Amino acid sequence: MKTLQNNSDVFNLNYVPRDLLVREKEAEQIMEDSGVGRKLVFGAKDLGKTVTARWIAERHAPDKFVYIPCDTSLRMTLAPVIGRIAFSGNESLREFLSSESGRGKVILFDDIHKLAKKSDKDLNNVLYDFVDHFPKMRYVLITNWPPDRFWNSLADDTKSRYLGIPNIIFTLYNAEQVAQIIRQRIKVAGATATAGAVNCLAALYARDGVPLRDVFSMLYEAVKKSSTLNETLVKTAMANESARDFSKSFESLTKRDALALGAINMAQIKHAQTSILGDAMEPEVEFRPAYDTFIHLLKRASQYTVSDETFRQSVSALSEMGLVKTWVRDDLRGTPRKYKTTAPYNAVWRGFVAYFKKQFGEDLSTEIPA
Repeated sequence: MKTLQNNSDVFNLNYVPRDLLVREKEAEQIMEDSGVGRKLVFGAKDLGKTVTARWIAERHAPDKFVYIPCDTSLRMTLAPVIGRIAFSGNESLREFLSSESGRGKVILFDDIHKLAKKSDKDLNNVLYDFVDHFPKMRYVLITNWPPDRFWNSLADDTKSRYLGIPNIIFTLYNAEQVAQIIRQRIKVAGATATAGAVNCLAALYARDGVPLRDVFSMLYEAVKKSSTLNETLVKTAMANESARDFSKSFESLTKRDALALGAINMAQIKHAQTSILGDAMEPEVEFRPAYDTFIHLLKRASQYTVSDETFRQSVSALSEMGLVKTWVRDDLRGTPRKYKTTAPYNAVWRGFVAYFKKQFGEDLSTEIPA
């Protein structure tokens, strides 16, 4: 099976392709000479604003546009910003600001909101100064703030300097647009994919609300396995991504609570493997097998043994966080507690194995046969 290596740049969400897809109209609006020296670009995170701006400045019209990211090192008023950039080795902007070659060019200031150090008032001051520092130059201010927040952050005297200038809005992608971008990246990487695989990934964003950054992470995981993608590979990558997410969930817990959740999960899996129903349902487990597994995990993790009451306290905390469902079963023997994880137990298990290996250096995967 052919595999691909070193394609991580292609599957980075901010990769700049040779041919811009989906955002051609927005790029034309940014580049259009409307007779106004300033423009504003709005749109939520990961909607192609950075890629579009960089494509314009780096690939399409580098003789006319200069791309400047506003990162945290530029959090100050505009005059010191210019000095800081000049001394930070940004040759393109140094030349742009200090020579005749900058005349007629357009600066694309990406993530302008990051110039606000502590409050919206900081951004107001910076934007007020932009007009004074660049009276003859043209520039585009790009932000992921929604328009109402942006305008509400400006004082009246600053707002008056920006009213009436073109506003360019990057709207949400639809499934077909995401599919176009995915197909382009796969082609650039030298891979191929079935329509089902591409549609499966696109639906994660458009139908299920999965962040596009995570969709591309799953795509890259699948491509690392094979240069020919199908739905099975994509679904495996989706499961691995879920495992990483559950690993992060475990890391957010105390060690005791994490081990209690893992104990319930392990007991569930063992119960499912011995049940005549197998994996046909999400199994529930009683206190004793879950508690015994908890003690076993404590020993493997070289943690102090605790009482059954301590275990119950952890389960109660997990229940309050929505990670575990607990209930009481009434019968002649009393009311033993029963537990199960709220998420699919196989996905939780993959996350717990990753967490346990990272925290305690022990591999639990051999304890439960696949």
